[in-house]
Amino acid sequence: MSADGISDLIKPEIFLVIFPGTTTTAKRGGAGWLNNKRVVFWVWLYISKASYKKMGIFQRGSAPESIPYREYHFPSYPDTHEKRKKVLRDWISFMRSRFNINQIAQFCYRMENEWAFTFDNIHVPRHFKEGTDDTEWSWNYIKKKRLFSLSGLQHIQPQNNAERKLLINAFFDTCLIENNPADDIDIKNMLLRKMNAAFYKRKSRARARIHSRNNQQMSVSSGADKQVNIRLKDFQYQQLLFIAQKENKSKSEIIKELITRAYRAIQ
Repeated sequence: MSADGISDLIKPEIFLVIFPGTTTTAKRGGAGWLNNKRVVFWVWLYISKASYKKMGIFQRGSAPESIPYREYHFPSYPDTHEKRKKVLRDWISFMRSRFNINQIAQFCYRMENEWAFTFDNIHVPRHFKEGTDDTEWSWNYIKKKRLFSLSGLQHIQPQNNAERKLLINAFFDTCLIENNPADDIDIKNMLLRKMNAAFYKRKSRARARIHSRNNQQMSVSSGADKQVNIRLKDFQYQQLLFIAQKENKSKSEIIKELITRAYRAIQ
């Protein structure tokens, strides 16, 4: 088992040393995993939903399905990365003080292995940057999907785009079909492909609108001629042609002069 992974949470002397962190690796084995926002969010979410049964712990007076994180009133949603790191430290310290450390260790090892599997197999969106409007669009896209309603994440209400990005990643990282991880991965990857397609289609349309608007502005600012298509009867066309030849001007010039005269006449 890795000496620098999630399971090190159970070793206070190591945990306190690595807590500040110096690197940002996502995989198990990086001493600075506590600096990785995606990993910390996932671990916090994992322990906040872990029952006594899942943890392999017996608690007198509590049902196996009860969740110690909620039973002991830890924050329902620590809304920053720093708050979540503190909650992880407090939670582990509390669990070590009340339960057998070997049981807590086994739970942390299982959690660590699940994260390694998640990191190796789950693709999260990479088309947007934290804190941009793209994040808000992606958040609105995901939360309307039926799969999101099955994720158990609806109670979390992120208040900024940095948190929205982490919650989007957490949605993909959370296994919805626990008895069939392969199907879960396929479904998530299919949704991600659809999301990417919708995202780039939106971007393409936005670029087209900007290009069209810029062309219109350039046309107005440069005084460029506007093209007008008109249909003339044969005798009108012959008259226009006669005037143009008589004045030694193009048909367009004659039409422009006629419009100018008519406009001045009604001023």
